[in-house]
Amino acid sequence: MMSLSVAAAELDAVVLPTVLPDGSPKQSLRPFDSRPFSYADPALIKRDLLAAGFTDIECETVGLSSRVDARDAAQGLVLGSPFRSEIERRDPSALDQAVNAVTGALGTWNGKDAPLSAHVVTATKAASPPV
Repeated sequence: MMSLSVAAAELDAVVLPTVLPDGSPKQSLRPFDSRPFSYADPALIKRDLLAAGFTDIECETVGLSSRVDARDAAQGLVLGSPFRSEIERRDPSALDQAVNAVTGALGTWNGKDAPLSAHVVTATKAASPPV
């Protein structure tokens, strides 16, 4: 079965060599700025929330499934992720090429159900005193 991590790996395997031949997206301070779905570790999310002053942190993983349309999935992965900015920065004309490449890579999943999951995080932060 396909998961978002598998789809992200497909994106890396297809887009990076084809559209970004000089390598991976620029490194940033936070991994989720440059890689889709990479901010998915509940322990890291909790640590970041604690560091920001949040308490009563709860993280629930919700599982769902979705029927895959390879073209729609490719458009979402390429056009709705940080990869879009990287592709446009290097070669704006390559967006269609990237979508087509990812559509081809995801073609074996077309019409099949894929498991999805999301972390639903709740936390509390005390109000700041008025200045």
